[in-house]
Amino acid sequence: MIKIDKKIPIPAEITRRRPYNKLPYGTMEVGESFLYPIHENGITYSQASAMSATRRYPDRRFATKIVEEKGQRVVRVWRIA
Repeated sequence: MIKIDKKIPIPAEITRRRPYNKLPYGTMEVGESFLYPIHENGITYSQASAMSATRRYPDRRFATKIVEEKGQRVVRVWRIA
């Protein structure tokens, strides 16, 4: 039988995903960009989130590209429209 626990607080971060509101899609102007690190296994969260941001903000468009900055591979995200 599985024991049911009570009064166990929920951890502040229950998954490895980053909260969407930490990325500045909602406040970016056309021509602005930001850098986002590439996860150690090569998955680029910011590229997927840029696609989600386009759905969340249908009047805005974003572009992403993996670039090298200061000797490190990162993703740069631009607001293009």
